[in-house]
This record gives sequence, structure tokens and C-alpha cells, in this order.
Amino acid sequence: LVASIIDYPGVRWFCLAAGFILFILFILTVTLFTAFLTLDERRMEGNKFDCLCCKQYDSSSSEEEEGKDEGEDKQGDEVVQERDSLGTFLYKRYLQLISNKVVAILIVCGFVSLIPIGFAFAVQNLAVGGKFEVYFPDESFYIKYTQTIQTKFVSLSSPATTIFQSFDASDPTVQDQIKSLLSDLDEEDFIIKPHASWLTDYEAYAYEHNNTISGEGYYDALESYLKITDTTCALRRESGECDRHIIPASYANDIVFSRNSNAIESVSVTRLNCMIAAYETSKEQIMFMDKHREKLTSSLKLYDLLKEDKVFVWNQLYMFYDRDKKMNILLTRTLVFAALAILGTLLFFLHPISVLIIAVAIASIDGALFTVMYFCGIPIDVVAFLVLAMAVGLSVDYVVHVAHAFEHENGIPSVRLQNTLSGIGMSVAKGGVSTFVGIIALAFAPSQIFRTFFQLIFSTVILGMYAGLVFFPACTVLIGHLIRPKGMDFQKTKFHRVM
Repeated sequence: LVASIIDYPGVRWFCLAAGFILFILFILTVTLFTAFLTLDERRMEGNKFDCLCCKQYDSSSSEEEEGKDEGEDKQGDEVVQERDSLGTFLYKRYLQLISNKVVAILIVCGFVSLIPIGFAFAVQNLAVGGKFEVYFPDESFYIKYTQTIQTKFVSLSSPATTIFQSFDASDPTVQDQIKSLLSDLDEEDFIIKPHASWLTDYEAYAYEHNNTISGEGYYDALESYLKITDTTCALRRESGECDRHIIPASYANDIVFSRNSNAIESVSVTRLNCMIAAYETSKEQIMFMDKHREKLTSSLKLYDLLKEDKVFVWNQLYMFYDRDKKMNILLTRTLVFAALAILGTLLFFLHPISVLIIAVAIASIDGALFTVMYFCGIPIDVVAFLVLAMAVGLSVDYVVHVAHAFEHENGIPSVRLQNTLSGIGMSVAKGGVSTFVGIIALAFAPSQIFRTFFQLIFSTVILGMYAGLVFFPACTVLIGHLIRPKGMDFQKTKFHRVM
């Protein structure tokens, strides 16, 4: 729910939906699931079949059958013991291995080392913003088109627009300032094709046809010019030959006039189009977007009749570049807030030392996920943002169960650890396996975006299981004596009340 307050609509709605679903699951768990368990308990006490719960079986006959089967069970126990011996052997070996302080130190140091690796190296070298083709199926025509464009053409371009609002186009000074501003922008190396300006083209047309260039009657002449559907000359050489032809009516949709009693007073808004270079890496894209805007801001300071809040540049990809530019800040803020919210909540239920271990585990998991993204070539995009936002809560679930069970065991740390892993350990492992089974279909999805989602969720589950079944037990071997068992406190409290 913490991620639902960030300034990212897509992620915000996703997190709100996920939070609502989790709340409904919690309500069903404490109501419907508990009710079914109660009914099942009553069924067993009433000697009723599980599939035909309305029919009761004879308990005496079942006892006789159990007596007949005792001999077979004794023989079967030997087989079961042989089967369980391998699992018991591995479990004991695992306890012996993780109870070794040297091994525990290596486990803790190795897992904690993922924090500097992930945050100081991996995340600094991750690309920001995914390519559009990852959102389409592998056989999409868009992917084929994109691959053809990128491989066959040396340079790529994208249309851009300079927007002017609320200005008097009939004022010759304003005209000169707009043309000078466009000339300043066209000098930049990222402008591939200069601005196509109706202002300049109309001026050339007006000179040739003796029309009004400024002042009274300008807007009437301009409006008539924009209705011409025939090809006219916009730029003529000294020899008299036309160098560039245009259709004036093509500019009609680029101008919105401000009218008063049907008379044009000024230009409400207009757009002047150009072509800018399209760059492959996100860093280059963001850099040239900022450069484009900075050039406009610095140039506007030279022209007093053009207000800064009335002129801006735009490209259809800038909305994605603006998002990618803030991605690292939003991601950092989300991870920090989510971690603080979870850790603050856990302090009400767990020992501070356990919470500290969980905090280190969360940081290590995030660092490990960044490292996985670096080696798999996964950029920080919407999919990665969603998974990283969920990873804190999803991965911490495994280690919290182990920490809670450890605190409610009595005895020395080694005994408490053994009882914890033999009790809750298998449940945690089953939870991880069931999650893996639930998402494995995404590994074979026909779209890269779903395969990326699988890679990150799978890594989160593995890291969460490692934190709960390996990292936390290793920490308890080293500092488990600092975590007081709550079961002992409860027994003492109960004893004092009886006395």
C-alpha cells in the first residue's frame, strides 16, 4: 500500500488493486477458511466420509480394518523409514553445516555483500526505461518494423513540436522574435530537420502576392491563405525557380485563433513542427530532452515579448523520458517507505534484533535483485518497478515466519533453531514452491514483458526462501542468544499468576 501513494498512476492503481486483493484474502482466511476447517473437524468427529459428508461410516468396522492393517503397517514402516532416512540425513547434515559458526559467518557475509554490489555497482549501470517492443508479442509486426528500422537506417528521427500560446502574430516584433527563436533551436545538433513555420511561409507568399504582412488586415489575409489547397511556392531562388513547394491548407490544423465577435484578435495556440534525432539509450534520450528544453529556456530570455510559460517544446516520446528521468527517485522513495513501513509494523510483534536481521535481509534482497537485473540485461522500467515494489513485502514473508517461530521456541539457540526449521521450515519451503508453480507459465509467455516479470518474481521467491531458511538461521547461530524466547516469558507470566 505504500507504493500506492507515489506519483506514478500505473503503479499506484496496481498497488491499490493488489492491496485490496490481499485484504479480501485475509478476510476469507479468518472467516471462510476457518469455518470450513471447523466443519471438517465436526465431520471427522461424526465418522463421516470426506467426499460424502452426509453419509456416516461404521467406526467399529474401521477399527477392525485398522487391526488387520497393523501387520502390514509394521512392514510398511520399514519402507517408510528407508524413504525418510534420506530426508532425515540431509536435514541433519544441513543443521550441522549451518550451526557451524564459520559457515554461518560466510553465509551472512556473502548475503550482506549483495548490498554494496547491488546499490553501488549494479543499479548504477542499469538502463532506465524499457524499449517499446518488449510490450508486444514476439511475432508482432511492430517488432519486425522496429528491427528493420534500427538495422537498415543509419539515423533515426522523431517529430517534435514547439508550442506558442497567446501571442499577437500581427505584431512584426513578435514575428521577428518567433523566427529568431526557431532559428536558435534549429542550430542545435539534435535538430535533423528545421521547423516548418507557417509564419515564414506566409511572409514569402505575402511578398509575392502583395498581401498584408503585419498590422491591420493581417489575420484576414492569413485566414484566406490557410484555405488555399493548391501547391504554392514557399521559397524561391534568385533565378526565379521555386526551391520549396507547400500546400497552405496543411497549416490550418496547426493554428487556433482567438476570436471576439467573429473577428480574430490573436493566435490562441499554434504548433511548429520539426524533426529531432532519436537515440537508442535512455541516458542519451533524457540528456537531449533536457538539452532541448534548456536551449528553449535560455533563448526565451533574449526575447521580451515571448513569455516562458507560454512557449514549450514537445515530442511524443518525452512523456516516457519524463517518467524514466524520475524512475530512480520514485523507486528509491518507494523501497525506503515500504521497508520502513514493514519494519515499523514488525517492531510490534518481533524482537528488535529479529527486526534488524530482517532489515538487513530486505536490503540484501533488493541488492541481489539489482544484480540479477544487471546480468540479465533488465532495465528499470514499469515491470521492474512493480516487482521491486512488491519484492519487499513478498520476500519478507518467508523470513518473518521463521523469525516468529524462533522467538516462540524455548531452550538454547541451537535447540530453538532445530525446532524452528523442523516445524515451520517445511511450510516456508512449500510456500516458495507453490508460488513458483503458480508463475512458471510466465516463463514460456510469447511476450518479453511477461518473461521479465517471471525472472524477477522467481528471483524474489528464491531470495526470500534463502533469507528465511539460510540467512536468518545463520544469524541466530551467531546472535541468537540475544533474542529472548517469548514462550519462556509467557510461561513465567502464567506461573506468577498461579502463585
